[in-house]
Amino acid sequence: MILVTGGTGRIGSELVRLLAAKAVPVRVLTRDAAKAESLARHGVETAVGNMNDPRGLDSAMSGVGQVFLLSKEEPAQVELQHNVVVAAVSAGVRRLVKVSAMGAGPDSPLREARWHARTEDEIVASGLAYTHLRPNFFMHNLTIYAASLGDGVLSAPMGGSRISMIDHRDVAAAAAAVLTEPGHEHRSYTLTGPETLSFAEVAERLSRALGHPIRYVNVSLEDARRKWLALGIPAWRVDSFIDIHREYRTNWAAPVTTDVADLVGRPARSLVAIAAGLLGSR
Repeated sequence: MILVTGGTGRIGSELVRLLAAKAVPVRVLTRDAAKAESLARHGVETAVGNMNDPRGLDSAMSGVGQVFLLSKEEPAQVELQHNVVVAAVSAGVRRLVKVSAMGAGPDSPLREARWHARTEDEIVASGLAYTHLRPNFFMHNLTIYAASLGDGVLSAPMGGSRISMIDHRDVAAAAAAVLTEPGHEHRSYTLTGPETLSFAEVAERLSRALGHPIRYVNVSLEDARRKWLALGIPAWRVDSFIDIHREYRTNWAAPVTTDVADLVGRPARSLVAIAAGLLGSR
């Protein structure tokens, strides 16, 4: 049995679909009873609870051999994921597969990457077998730079830097592979798209794929901050976005790996391949 946390989000729901297609027993931890009912109708076992409920986690871990660990980034992330690690060890879980972040490490310039590193280190020290998946920027996040890509403008504080963004479904496919195939214990994989692109090239790719012109407009970090705050994004998250984009502007997220292809047996999806879906991703 595999316990999937974050199983109703983009990555988690795709992972559940892939595992179910392989007839792999799956249990999804969800705090939403209505979502649990929907999953149950599709033959997926559910456990209603959350990462801040140790007793509920203990129950969810019953009979589980592997745990897929994913939660949204938030100030309490390290504490919440700690609860999952503790429950997994207590339940005798064999292995934990964690979705981390590209560049995770104690000395990373990015706060979230340092958070992920703390949990990675805790998992390693726990004695559990582990696999760490470290994805780059997700393609669907392009929509934070535009009210709608249909408006023809992609406005971002990226300068001329390059980035090897990835489709979330490829992260799910990589997770499905490491959860169901041998040889991935005590390994870390950096997951990127198949190419590194400037945002001017991103706009060109989207223009070609969607059949109408999209123009990239470079903005300052401060202009981006004002826009994101005006959209109601919490200040701590905006500060994080600014730190991340400051690093992006140095080509920090430009490297391309073959880890997706090596794990799933096909190249990672290109931006052109998923472009049409971006219009409906909000």
